[in-house]
Amino acid sequence: MAQNMGNEDEIVRTRQIFYKNLYLLLKLLENRDSKAIPILEKIKELECSINPEDMTYDAYCEIPNLLGRIVRKDLDPAARRLYPMALEEFYRNAGYEQESEKPDHITTMLAFMIQLLNDEEEALLTKNIDEINKIRRIQHRFLNIHLIPLLENYEQNTPTKQLIKCIGKYLKEDLQLLHFFLTKQTSR
Repeated sequence: MAQNMGNEDEIVRTRQIFYKNLYLLLKLLENRDSKAIPILEKIKELECSINPEDMTYDAYCEIPNLLGRIVRKDLDPAARRLYPMALEEFYRNAGYEQESEKPDHITTMLAFMIQLLNDEEEALLTKNIDEINKIRRIQHRFLNIHLIPLLENYEQNTPTKQLIKCIGKYLKEDLQLLHFFLTKQTSR
């Protein structure tokens, strides 16, 4: 079990790095910062068909609009209008206060995932299995209900769409990993 926990510590740290880098990338793109280009080049190496040069201006225009109330066409208009409040309630129910005017923006959602991962790491250090599972269930639900659907509903036919599609692919893999951890824990 202790060896298994060590492996889980490593996985959580890798996930933290992934979400922090994703957050940083989107912030850099949103601010049209050229530091995003080397990160985009690395993402391109991960079999994502993106053109980093085309993406910087396009993402600068598109990322501010990656809001659930705009992108989530799978929700009816009334639900989209109320979506920021629904996310604020989700954050509150999970025990977090988000200090953002845009609770439904992709970077706010990624910041929430980073907070959850930091708390998961702390729970792993103290070997608090109940807390670990609680945090993982919150992550799983958040990815499944909010973050992945935001990316899946992004319809703009721009260079940014390829990046969003690639990010969505990796978030789905993360969702599967969480599912594995949660089902493994319940089978014990």
